[in-house]
Amino acid sequence: IVFKNNITGENMKLLLYNVCYCMGVGKGYKDYISCNKSIVLDSKALNRIANFIKKQSPQIVGLVEIDTGSIRSQRVDQAEYIRNKLKFNSVASFCKYGNSKLSKLPYFKHLANSILAKNKFTKVNEYYFKYGRKKLVLEVEIDNKYAIYLVHLSLTKGFRSKQIKELAGIVLNNSKPKIVIGDFNTFDGDKELNKFMMTTGMVLAKHNLNTFPAWKPKKCLDHVLYSKNIKINKLFAPIVKYSDHLPIIVDFSVNRKYNSK
Repeated sequence: IVFKNNITGENMKLLLYNVCYCMGVGKGYKDYISCNKSIVLDSKALNRIANFIKKQSPQIVGLVEIDTGSIRSQRVDQAEYIRNKLKFNSVASFCKYGNSKLSKLPYFKHLANSILAKNKFTKVNEYYFKYGRKKLVLEVEIDNKYAIYLVHLSLTKGFRSKQIKELAGIVLNNSKPKIVIGDFNTFDGDKELNKFMMTTGMVLAKHNLNTFPAWKPKKCLDHVLYSKNIKINKLFAPIVKYSDHLPIIVDFSVNRKYNSK
């Protein structure tokens, strides 16, 4: 891939991955049973995921379902572990349950989503949906030039629809070029995102591969949406079985005509 100069200095590579708390459940549903019987996670699964991400050489990583230091992860902050492996400068992690009762419990308070970046964040915000258990919307700005949003939406269609409406309002408050990534749990297909795109003017990046389950992908649950001042140069989903989802890798650049001031 040839990287060309633009307002961001180069094309950027972003990797989105629902890592399922680095449980190593990429071979089939039987892995869920064996992993959930174990009090302590196998650290080899975390290392495999970290090494895979490092080999992709991304500048930005969005991690859904990360453990920031529970007893089950042996008090290892998985996001920090991956950040150190990548030698990144920035990481932002927040509990995905917001201020609910779940977020106060010893195990659940460590269940998070994270954004990592090679460059420093110039802004970090956390927002929480009014509906659903998984409430977190994580926003970061990088180099004061563009914003990344990471979400993990509800499994319940009714709550998911309300969350998507709330998400549109959140991203419209930021005038910078932006990319929204995450596990949207769109079991009814891309049509669930139509109103969001109409409201925000953002575009859904299409790719030919389903992302769930990793061992026999049948559904596309993981998405990348971007504003029209972002250019998507390449997007693909590698076939790897380190989690129950496939990762998505996207090369993008910011339109030269965008004025960051």
